[in-house]
Amino acid sequence: MWEPGNDSGETQLPRIGSLSFGGDNVLTGILDRRVYENQDTGFMVARLRPEAGGDPVMVVGDLASAQPGETLRLTGQWEDHPRFGRQFRVESFEVLVPTTEEGLREYLASGLFSGIGKEYADRIVKTFGRDALRIIEESPELLRKVPGIGPKRAKQIRDSFLAQQNRRSELLFLFRMGIGHALARRLLKHYGSATVRVIQENPYRLAREVDGVGYLTADRIARSLGIAADAPQRLQGALLYALQLAAEDGHLFLPEDALLAETEEICGQAKEKIQCVLRQCFEEGTILNEGGACYLPELHEAEVDCAEKMYRLLKEPKTLPEIHVENALKWAERAVGAAYSPEQREAFKLGLISPALIITGGPGTGKTTLLKGLLAAMEKKGVSFLLASPTGRAARRMEEATGYPARTVHRLLEYSPIRREFTRNESNPLAADVMVVDEASMLDVMLFRSLLRALPAASRLILVGDVDQLPSVGPGNVLGDLLNSGVIPAVHLKTVFRQAEESGIIRAAHAINQGRMPVFNSIDCVLIERPDPEDAVKTVVEVVTRRLPRRFGFDPVRDIQVLAPVKRGACGVDRLNEALGYALGREKSDPAGISSGFRPGDKVMQIRNDYNRDVCNGDIGVVRTVDAETGEIEVVFEDGRVALYDPESIHELTPAWCVTVHKSQGSEYPVVVLVLLPAHYLMLQRNVLYTALTRAGRMAVVIGTRKAVAQAVRSARSTTRNTLLAERIREIYKK
Repeated sequence: MWEPGNDSGETQLPRIGSLSFGGDNVLTGILDRRVYENQDTGFMVARLRPEAGGDPVMVVGDLASAQPGETLRLTGQWEDHPRFGRQFRVESFEVLVPTTEEGLREYLASGLFSGIGKEYADRIVKTFGRDALRIIEESPELLRKVPGIGPKRAKQIRDSFLAQQNRRSELLFLFRMGIGHALARRLLKHYGSATVRVIQENPYRLAREVDGVGYLTADRIARSLGIAADAPQRLQGALLYALQLAAEDGHLFLPEDALLAETEEICGQAKEKIQCVLRQCFEEGTILNEGGACYLPELHEAEVDCAEKMYRLLKEPKTLPEIHVENALKWAERAVGAAYSPEQREAFKLGLISPALIITGGPGTGKTTLLKGLLAAMEKKGVSFLLASPTGRAARRMEEATGYPARTVHRLLEYSPIRREFTRNESNPLAADVMVVDEASMLDVMLFRSLLRALPAASRLILVGDVDQLPSVGPGNVLGDLLNSGVIPAVHLKTVFRQAEESGIIRAAHAINQGRMPVFNSIDCVLIERPDPEDAVKTVVEVVTRRLPRRFGFDPVRDIQVLAPVKRGACGVDRLNEALGYALGREKSDPAGISSGFRPGDKVMQIRNDYNRDVCNGDIGVVRTVDAETGEIEVVFEDGRVALYDPESIHELTPAWCVTVHKSQGSEYPVVVLVLLPAHYLMLQRNVLYTALTRAGRMAVVIGTRKAVAQAVRSARSTTRNTLLAERIREIYKK
């Protein structure tokens, strides 16, 4: 019979209280909670508590993937910190299957076993004590002695336990690698019975193939396996990680010298050794080299595909209805009740006849009024069209502004969870004469490629967006590259209409875009001077929770969005989320919410596209319920969609009381509260400030300093993204 903790082959250590010591450098206990965690490096400060009572101890070090409730065996050294006192510095750790009653409760409630949450874990251990696992394994019928467990739940628990029993050796292997329960579940779900073999052969595959696993985690596992620091698989993993980091910064490729330098910094090995592995990657096709530009294969394919399909779209003959353009223009102006500017008229005419068109312009320049008239004229002439935008919020605004149905690009392309791909493509194209995409600056190269694949060559494409905003969160600079190619017809709307000029927000945005200091007022574009970061945080909380709701009736959750240029620091997104979450979080005493990381009422953001749940990167919602037994949370998104997240997928959510300016793209909020301080100097850029202010519909409040605003206005620099899309389009067009 299997006994938990007795099949590891390790010698049981003498106990002092319920902490195990093996000399001064081995410590065992239950991880109580994280005090601080850096998810990029895995560094953690945590509290470890005795399994049978006693004072907790503080542990610090690389504890990446360790989860609260797990029994850990730590190797390291005790030290006396001058500020924080006595603590244990961790050099390595492994996760153990517990043998004490408290450890068993934590283990059973960890989410590994279907049908057991905190409450039932407590009842099972109270009923059977240390025999709990043996009862579940050998005599599951006895589970019916536990209050609340009937035949159905007893069978569910036993079946789940047996399923886990089949994977026990894999679990123990993963635990010994320092892999916590949540990540272990994801790995087993992804690789199944091949999990151990994959990790032993090449743990760096995990960073490429499993969501939520980065190079640093894979590298720590590799070190546990004894893989050499200069092993080819480690260097290849570092090369791919460097390209992944570059993609997260928006680049489609890195020049070879830059790739070698980045990789050298990541892995600490000599450039010559890395170069040898890079040549092997070129031969195997895991990295593509085009004239010194090093690509991940999927990004290279997407860029080439976009260029070829844009050329096809421009060259394919179109079937156009007979339209007297001047008459249509006059009719459209009457239909929308406005006289168009010269640029609007030019865009209107091209929109009726051009195979592709880009319409760009800042706020108040009439993009929406132009689009309403253009669509009305198309409808009048029997021209079919589809409207889409990269985000749900932007799609809803497009629909409200034009009066025609609009969808997200993802929904338009109809993702299939079974096939794990968009069903709209070359063999199943979209049916429309014209495809119109708003907020086109948010299109990354992967999404744009999918859209072009689904668009028939005989269709026409109209892209609408503000090229002065930040580029897409994903890799590429699609709108900028299309404009820079000089091949696609484009119209830049510059005339700001009188009614728009009355808005302090719009006046400020155009001043910023022209390199002039914005004029703040006390009505809709306000500056509150707070040079000290802690004072700024307190003021943000005061403005969001009291001043704006009391004076103007704005709802702190629904109407107000706090933005910051950076994630880290004394006044970054993480710190502001902590302060606002405490001030605005609902049901603070709810134990289920605390244990899962979220409480009912918490504002959250989806941070990756999840087509199975029909939620996209950047979607914002509110936690409605937290299930204490299963650890599942239910989120209601802004358009009323409800999504359920199990413990394995909660990592897809992040607090959203405050988000980065980049993540706010494509959205419009009644009120934007922007924090802008000199400490944000790396991101004090004109397009960051411009993008933030243009997210505000009715009011913008800047909390920070005039000096930081001035620095952002002066800084017209924007990070150049490594792309070749414009060049590819020009080259194909010349042939």
